[in-house]
This record gives sequence, C-alpha cells and structure tokens, in this order.
Amino acid sequence: MPLTIPPDATAAALAHPHIGAFRQGPFAACWTDDALARDPPIVLECEHGCIIDSLTQALHYLHRHRTRVGPARRVRALQPTDPLHPARLVSVLDDASPSRQRFLARQRQQLPAPEQLSLPLDAASDPHLHEG
Repeated sequence: MPLTIPPDATAAALAHPHIGAFRQGPFAACWTDDALARDPPIVLECEHGCIIDSLTQALHYLHRHRTRVGPARRVRALQPTDPLHPARLVSVLDDASPSRQRFLARQRQQLPAPEQLSLPLDAASDPHLHEG
C-alpha cells in the first residue's frame, strides 16, 4: 500500500486548533495556505507509535528511526486532538513500544525510591529554613 497524502489533509490541517496560532507566530511562513496545500501536516501511523509532520519529513524520520517506531502502517489526516508543534516533528510512542519500555526502565533506575528521599516534614525540621 503506497503512503499518500489523504485528500482531506489540507482541510483537516486548517481546522486544527493550533494552526491559527502558528500562522500568527514566528513560523508563520511555514503555515501559509500555499505551504499547507503543497505539503500538509499528516499523521504517519507506525507499528509502535506515530509521527506527526509533513509526509516528506515523516518519511525521512521513519527512514532514520525505523527501529524506534516500527514499519509504517497508514497515513491519516490530522485530528483536532493530535499534538502539533510549530517548527518540529512530533513523534509519539505507544506505551507498549520497546523503545518506550527501555526509556521507562532507565527512568526508574535513575529515580530514588520514595523511602530513600530525605524530605523535611515541616519548616522546624529543615535546618535551611528558619524564621528571622
């Protein structure tokens, strides 16, 4: 199945709630009617997540990070709830993706257990806080 831009992608992009603000901001030249018609932002759904940007940029990211997001499944138009950044590609990994699981395991190793934290219970027990 070829990965092509859906016919309703431009209309969906114009209806996205963030696009109006992007058109007023510092990256306004990227969000003109011509730019949106030529290369609208889409969602490239992959096995382990999705990539949100133009199809050109999404395919470039997929080529470089295939092991992270898995093979492409389909291209769909933006939904109003899809996250979008005015100047950067957005990559959203599924909770069950191997890459996300490795990231979460590293996070758990770096954070101390709550019982290992020495937090003061009140201002009287904290030597750095005093009245005066």
